[in-house]
Amino acid sequence: MITYENACRIINRSRGSAVSVTTMTQTKYWNEISEEPDLDIGISNGMSKASSIALGVALGKPETTVLCLDADGSLLMNLGSLATVAGMGPKNMFHFVFNNGIYAITGGQPVPAPGVE
Repeated sequence: MITYENACRIINRSRGSAVSVTTMTQTKYWNEISEEPDLDIGISNGMSKASSIALGVALGKPETTVLCLDADGSLLMNLGSLATVAGMGPKNMFHFVFNNGIYAITGGQPVPAPGVE
C-alpha cells in the first residue's frame, strides 16, 4: 500500500499549475510537499467538503485543472456530492480518494465497509 506522503509526492510531480483542494490528513501531507502553496486550498476544518469546494472551483475556473485530494471517511460524510459532480461533469476536475479505512482525524474509528476498494 502506498503512503499518504508518497501518493502526494506522485500527484505533485504531475500537477503543473493545477489548483489543489485538500481536506483533513491530506492537507497536512500536501502542505509539506507542495511547491505551489498559492494554488493550494486546504480545508482543515471542513471534513467532507473537499469535493464540493473543488467542484465550485472547477466550474468557476473551467480553464484551470483542479485536483481534489479527499479521504474515504470525509467522502462518506458527503456522498451526495458525487452525484452533483457527476451531473455537472467538469472535465477539469480530478478527484483522488485516499482510502485508509478509518476516520483518522477523529481518533481512528473505522469507516463503514473499510475493506471496500
